Amino acid sequence: MLRPSIDLLLPDGLGLDFPDTHVLESFLEQDKEGGGSAAAMWPDLLTNAFPVLSGCSLVQMLALLLAAARQNRSKPAAVLRHCIEYFAGAAELSRAHIEVDVGCVSRWDKDYGDHHDCLTHIGLAHWLSDLLLAAPGALIWLGTQCSSFVLMCKAIAKREEANHWMGDTNRQFVRDGNVQMQITSLIYLMASCLGCCPVIEQPISSVLAKLRPLATVLSFTKSVRTVTYMGAFNGNSPKPLQLLHTAIEYKALARKSPAAHFPKGVLVDDLGQDQQGRRKFRGGEALKPSQAYTPEFGRCVAVITKNRLTPRPART
Repeated sequence: MLRPSIDLLLPDGLGLDFPDTHVLESFLEQDKEGGGSAAAMWPDLLTNAFPVLSGCSLVQMLALLLAAARQNRSKPAAVLRHCIEYFAGAAELSRAHIEVDVGCVSRWDKDYGDHHDCLTHIGLAHWLSDLLLAAPGALIWLGTQCSSFVLMCKAIAKREEANHWMGDTNRQFVRDGNVQMQITSLIYLMASCLGCCPVIEQPISSVLAKLRPLATVLSFTKSVRTVTYMGAFNGNSPKPLQLLHTAIEYKALARKSPAAHFPKGVLVDDLGQDQQGRRKFRGGEALKPSQAYTPEFGRCVAVITKNRLTPRPART
């Protein structure tokens, strides 16, 4: 399959005079203070996805991509996305946004085919190309795969402060998780720069937000954290979630714990510690149904997006 092409204008200075440059430089200064993770990780991601960017600095790469997105918005024939769901799985969120007629909706997940897998060059190129068609104010939802970041996998993934939460990189699923974190952080920053509304969804025990450069991106964009429970949206278990987002409207998804309405152990039983002091859990097949969003949760998110994007009538 051919790589998707992107229509980039390359003016003199390779984008150094683009309006986003100052913001990007400010971000990279903050990134440098935190160890320079974005500066170290993102260039390879971007040049592997778009070889045309080879030879540019990271600021230039990002500025050119943002300029391409703004150029796309100016084209009368462009079909701009109002909701993009990454790591979509069953795409319940996308379905709900279609049902409330938000506008153009797209979804991406490796389950849909190799060209949807962001861990491949072609997959990441597709993911980023779609982001370049996001409308102003679009919801950019990132349900990043959580398997290596949650408490249940701590004994195997070995994510801890001592290794900056990067975990045991001898394990493939940990390395994959780290790349997905890099991609999540890149998309989140670009979406924020484009005036979109990025949201990251993770289980409450996930340490994803502690890894850099994502932690730096969340700080730079002044993101907030909202705690909610899938069980409050007709889920089959309490399932506590954390939402990380820039648009204040999505705080309306906050809910109190419904655990009292569920029998103990309906999702995961905490069995305490083994002889080595490691925590033991029992989840098994009960975990699988909880991975997808409920229709009620999808509708609540979609209604917020619809209300945000619907122009308010002018006061007379």
